[in-house]
Amino acid sequence: MMPTRVSGIILCVVGVGVHGLAWSRVLEGDLAWGMWFYQASWWSYLGILAGVLAAIRPRPLEAWGRDFLVVLPWSVVWWVFFDIVGLRLQNWYYVMLPPSRGLRWCGFWTAFATVIPLTLLTHDALRHIGLFGKTKWPEFDLTGRLLRIIMVAGAVALLLSLAWPRCCFPLTWLFAPLLIEPCVARRSVSTILTELSQGRPATLLRLLTAGFVVGGLWELFNAYSLSRWIYTVPGLEEGKVFEMPILGFLGFPPFALATYSFWSAVRRLNADGHATARGVCARRLLWSFVVTIPVSIAGFALIDHGSVRSFVPLARDLPGWDDSIGIPAHRVAFELCPALSEGKVVPDRWCRLLDMARHRGLGLPRALELEGLGICRVAELARCNADTLMARWGEDPPSAMELRLWITAAKRMTSP
Repeated sequence: MMPTRVSGIILCVVGVGVHGLAWSRVLEGDLAWGMWFYQASWWSYLGILAGVLAAIRPRPLEAWGRDFLVVLPWSVVWWVFFDIVGLRLQNWYYVMLPPSRGLRWCGFWTAFATVIPLTLLTHDALRHIGLFGKTKWPEFDLTGRLLRIIMVAGAVALLLSLAWPRCCFPLTWLFAPLLIEPCVARRSVSTILTELSQGRPATLLRLLTAGFVVGGLWELFNAYSLSRWIYTVPGLEEGKVFEMPILGFLGFPPFALATYSFWSAVRRLNADGHATARGVCARRLLWSFVVTIPVSIAGFALIDHGSVRSFVPLARDLPGWDDSIGIPAHRVAFELCPALSEGKVVPDRWCRLLDMARHRGLGLPRALELEGLGICRVAELARCNADTLMARWGEDPPSAMELRLWITAAKRMTSP
């Protein structure tokens, strides 16, 4: 049900409280909050934004009310699709995720479920303040031929990005709106393209703006998270804002367009003439979860296999750990250093390994491999040559891009 003005105020206050708590804990170095900071930040942001909008204007919101529970599983599938495409691009990977598969997949679901709601709510907030409301655009005829040309352009962009990912990866964020929006425009009265053809570009411009806003917050929250993603974009290793290369921010506006179009298409497929304003139709909700859960699980398995590089190490993963030490096996290993933990003397080697493991999220197994190569500290890694180190590596080496990122970051950390 749509939040009322009172419940909107409550939702906003709770959101502000959770958001502030998350920031305070992660800035104090709380590891548990660090692993879940991204989810806590986005869900509290959604609460704040939805609460504010409901408090000042108690009317249905695009991603709230009876559609909210339905949009969540489709949002997961939407981002899973791009993560699967990312397996071909190899432009980002995930580090320092929970070692438990159940917790990790729960983290995937709760993170990816925010993608569509936060895009739509941010767009709705911009619409509420009247941004671009009076902007006009030259009218044109939206013919079937034009729609086919746009769809062909989208298909070509998809094929190029998959066939030559090193040079055509920017097309990844363009093919989706070019493919989806013409399909929606053929079957709906009001879409981005139909509004443009009528001289009304407000939705387009607001979505592009929302893409920049949401993209900036994505990267901000990711930068302060222990569990996060890292970019390996060819030729754009330098000149980053947070983790994202500056030019990479240009991908967020078209992604917002595609997200809006995708949800418009899903909402049309999900249409139910018996749904009422008093709640979500159980059949629609059940159908959404039945369709999306198998796809999500398959996608999570693929992400685990191809995009996850490291896990948060536990005490039991450290070399030489056993029950006699008196440190619980499932304790997060990062909590054991500095050198004293609950009266237990922690070996200096553990602290060196954990410091290396946390460097760019390379992980404890890679830290042990580097130790075997005689590289025990970040300062020693900074003095290495990537090609020489790669030649010395044994089986299952990291990618050349990852290795260069580790060394570049080490040099940046140790430079005077």
